[in-house]
Amino acid sequence: ITLPPCKPCFAALVQFGIARIVSRHLPSSKVIMDAATSQGIEIYALTNEQKRTQMKRLNELTRSGNDRTDAELMEFATRRKQWRYEQKEARRQQAKLKLQNNPTSSS
Repeated sequence: ITLPPCKPCFAALVQFGIARIVSRHLPSSKVIMDAATSQGIEIYALTNEQKRTQMKRLNELTRSGNDRTDAELMEFATRRKQWRYEQKEARRQQAKLKLQNNPTSSS
């Protein structure tokens, strides 16, 4: 259970006859969703409760004797998601500035 597959990975899963994909969230690609439907592949996203349970299990494996509460785990996940969003926005801004500072010249 990880992220949804990219297009090349999804194609490999189809080739190997995988019938069900379980992920932390649904793929954002309509192409993958449509292809899964046409191939009879079930794509399932975890519920928040299932994500919480998964985080607790991982926490138990990696942090002996220092378990986090459900609230702490969800707060961590929320902060991590916000951090990833901020990183993505920063990269977009950098790319935008780069384009503004280095306009391409037409001949």
